Amino acid sequence: MKKIALSLCVYVCATGFGQAQDNPNQILQREFFLKTAKSVKVEIDCPLGHLGVKTSDQGPLAVLDLKNSLRNFEYKVSYRESGGEGELRVGGSGGSSPEKDIESFSDFKKLFGIGEGIGDTNNWRIMLKEAKGLPYDLDLEMGLGDADVELGALEMTDLRFNCGLSEATLALNAPNPRRMNLLKVDNGMGSFNGKLLGNGNFEDMTVSVGMGSATLDLRGYYTDDADIKVDVGMGSIKLMVPNNMDVEVTVNSSPFSSVNLIGLVQESKTRYRSQNMGSGRYKLDFNINVGMGSVDLELVDPTD
Repeated sequence: MKKIALSLCVYVCATGFGQAQDNPNQILQREFFLKTAKSVKVEIDCPLGHLGVKTSDQGPLAVLDLKNSLRNFEYKVSYRESGGEGELRVGGSGGSSPEKDIESFSDFKKLFGIGEGIGDTNNWRIMLKEAKGLPYDLDLEMGLGDADVELGALEMTDLRFNCGLSEATLALNAPNPRRMNLLKVDNGMGSFNGKLLGNGNFEDMTVSVGMGSATLDLRGYYTDDADIKVDVGMGSIKLMVPNNMDVEVTVNSSPFSSVNLIGLVQESKTRYRSQNMGSGRYKLDFNINVGMGSVDLELVDPTD
């Protein structure tokens, strides 16, 4: 990618969209305000670079600060309300794929951290408002790069996070005020770190790891039992499970896999449970499928 001596920044007001220019440097800053919607669906698709999502109990419904220097890139951002539901979409199209953006050896080096980081090429910062009684349905997509998502005390009914090839962190640092239907994480060849995911207060959780790695800290605030399904291909996953919960695990593994369940009692060839089953606050029921990868589950103190 050729260096440009003079950068032309495209600033977009609250009524416009960022358009692709000959000079690829773009900045989009927007605010969206809640009108009459009683729930909000959020779809964020960041193809390349850095994605940062945080929450605040002050300000507009959403604040966007998006910067990129990808070629032929056009932002796709919208917010609308219909039938009592708000829908926020943040994404883009054009020269956003790594294949299209690698046109020189210097570009290739950026992708592997040798030169300028790809977060400098595409850096998205998004703030969502925590509002009492306003449930969110979140769908997050991260392609190649890194993602740092901290959702605080956001009320959530569903949360889906596709990490792609990224190094991603998801932190639920405060209890979800309502019961979440589904928490879903898909990690292809990247690295995923989930912190205090029990605060999601989910009914069902599904985690898929292809050739990447994942660490799931399942401590947090639960209000009922939960089912957790884990699928691992050739990657690895580490599960940190609070020891004040009843735990049951069903494992389907291959001769080429590695499974370590620390602190559990084996009942049969594929079934494991807590040593003091029935004394826990609630029950976590795991269904684990592993091909040629590895699974490590460990019971930990819920307050550490």
